[in-house]
Amino acid sequence: MLFSRKNLSVKISNADEPHDNCPSRLYLVRSKDHTGQNAYYFMLLDREKISEFKQVALSSESFDLKDYGDIVASGYGDTVPESLRIRMRVEHGWA
Repeated sequence: MLFSRKNLSVKISNADEPHDNCPSRLYLVRSKDHTGQNAYYFMLLDREKISEFKQVALSSESFDLKDYGDIVASGYGDTVPESLRIRMRVEHGWA
């Protein structure tokens, strides 16, 4: 998944607890895929790469999401389905 900043939006979870399934590791990334379709990705970031991810997501550089953690869910469209939002809250504490 190579991303350019011009198509990227990142939502950061607002919790900040220090356990492995910590919500602050779960990020919602919105962008267009390689075909131009709107897409969203829930990323569970590697703890040691969170700061680097924030920097590159705000820069004009292209980057690969998989370099920063695991994509735990994804889909197409402008809106994340409520069922997926609930799943992310239950499984990862998404706020």
